[in-house]
Amino acid sequence: MEFKTITIEEMITELQKEKTFADTVFFDGLSAPSRLQNQILRDVYKVVNMQCFKGELPNLQEITVSFKGAPPNALGCAFGGHIISISTEHLVTFAGIVNIMFHEAAHIFNQINGVEDVSHNKTRNQYHNRNFKKVIVEHGGICNYSSRLGFSDSSLNEKDMKIILDHIERKVEKMGMKRICPICNNTYYEPPAISRKDNKTEICPDCGTLEALESIGASDEMKAEVLAKIHEARKGAGV
Repeated sequence: MEFKTITIEEMITELQKEKTFADTVFFDGLSAPSRLQNQILRDVYKVVNMQCFKGELPNLQEITVSFKGAPPNALGCAFGGHIISISTEHLVTFAGIVNIMFHEAAHIFNQINGVEDVSHNKTRNQYHNRNFKKVIVEHGGICNYSSRLGFSDSSLNEKDMKIILDHIERKVEKMGMKRICPICNNTYYEPPAISRKDNKTEICPDCGTLEALESIGASDEMKAEVLAKIHEARKGAGV
């Protein structure tokens, strides 16, 4: 049997056309329609509010997700409500999402209390000052300092992080987005691929990719390279 010579990039393009992995935003492997995506983000904000700020923060008017390259984590106020806009490059892991929401929650806390926590000038745009650090530390976080962005690099403590991550895990499972692949037995969250062996069994995208590669006689080396390229592309695109 003869096989057409094809580059790795061409192979990935063809696999994407077959929807063997999702083309929407991924959260630690999770891909979901925008409604579910927004539901998860709102839920994370609510849990961060209750766990770290004792429920003192207002409900969000809107959470928007922009593609990589757009201004990340832009906090704004519109019509008296609060809007959080997050770039997809920050939506790689659940822990990352929690830290982003904690960071933005600190901004909202300062905003409703009339405290300026970001300085803007020609040399220090988006400089997070000591007012920002104070709120982060008082609510269970830590900050790392840089000369350009001040105390912008913030994260939540391990104890509260675990509590919130456990909540997210239960939420995702309840939403029916947690699946076990019958081939590799790995847990996955993105939309399933359909096995080529019986055209009905739902399998994880990676196994779907491997079956597609097997159907054209790809070598083990090529399979590994294609999967590595796909995983790299997901991460590089913030998905």
